[in-house]
Amino acid sequence: MADIKFGLSEFAAYMAAGAGSRRTQLTAKKFPKDEDKIPGKYYAPVVKLIREYHEGGHQPEWLESKAQVHDGKAAALLTNAPDADAAKAKYKADQHQNFARVLRSYRSHFAKKRFQVRTQIDIPYTIDNVRVSIRPDLHVVQGQTEKIIKFWCKDDQAKNRPKPLEIRVITQVMLDSANAHGHMMSGSQVLLFDVQTGQVHKGAKLGAQLGKDIVAECQAMEAVWQTLKQR
Repeated sequence: MADIKFGLSEFAAYMAAGAGSRRTQLTAKKFPKDEDKIPGKYYAPVVKLIREYHEGGHQPEWLESKAQVHDGKAAALLTNAPDADAAKAKYKADQHQNFARVLRSYRSHFAKKRFQVRTQIDIPYTIDNVRVSIRPDLHVVQGQTEKIIKFWCKDDQAKNRPKPLEIRVITQVMLDSANAHGHMMSGSQVLLFDVQTGQVHKGAKLGAQLGKDIVAECQAMEAVWQTLKQR
């Protein structure tokens, strides 16, 4: 069992960071404090709705109707929360507003795509003691072609935009792991949808240099892990 565990986006951010920042991130992972325990499934409910949209063959208006539901929940939270719970209510309201934003952005950019939705797959990427959890947001057939898709759901603030290296790492790791698990895909079958902007990023090639660099970093991580001390 791997000792060093990452989510896919978290691992991409780690790979895109400098050496000092990587060490800080690993230290926080080895000795987590409460502020380090940030939920990794923030957008899971809205991703589930997008999957339901494709599974049900709904019309684009369906996405707007679900966005309006989240608008209503956000408004209710901000209106009805007691003063003592104001901060918690604001967090939840912001989340519902983000869900509404994602649904509207998805409608604008991707609603016309028609997929046959397959069962979700778990394809963890494991190198030595490093394990990256990978469960694509959509596993589909489009035309005659099987595809796996990851969503980038964050807004268009500069701090929330994916770095070019993060995009490359996400698609490369998904491609390498899909093939390691027997799915036998090419880069064009592995996609990252930037929901906010409508950009579609494709995977690289098997055996690409980036894939080799990722393996090397995972292998080197164990040595660094052993030297980390509690903050």
